[in-house]
Amino acid sequence: MSPGSADDKPIADLLFLNIPSFAGGSNPWAWSSTSAGPHGEDVCSCEQDFGDGRLEVLSYSSGFETAIDAANGKFWTPGRGSAKRVACAEGPFNMCFKSAEEARYTSADGRVYMQVDGEFFIVRQPREVEVRHWKTVKVARNSN
Repeated sequence: MSPGSADDKPIADLLFLNIPSFAGGSNPWAWSSTSAGPHGEDVCSCEQDFGDGRLEVLSYSSGFETAIDAANGKFWTPGRGSAKRVACAEGPFNMCFKSAEEARYTSADGRVYMQVDGEFFIVRQPREVEVRHWKTVKVARNSN
């Protein structure tokens, strides 16, 4: 699939991962099977690695698809793995939003919902968002 093709669907959710876990145990990167790389690159062969400095990016065409993958961390439900792989790269990833005049918000005040490490927040009429690695945390491990 190439950008702008008839196969393109609107993106309802973007998911940025740096570990193979989401929503308490789901592994949507492993379940996804299709690629929607912006330049036609093959990201299907990219493996997740805690220490590679990369972020894996998935897109969902509906919030329902995202919820199905999230629920599959707790119990099996049919329909998991509908995410499309967008990128596997170091970033940063910059996203520009449409102007308030062009955007079609579902709320009167232009609310867009976001979540970082399980913490929800609301932004109103965002213009730009940058997603990148900020810190690396070293973890001590007992060798016994």
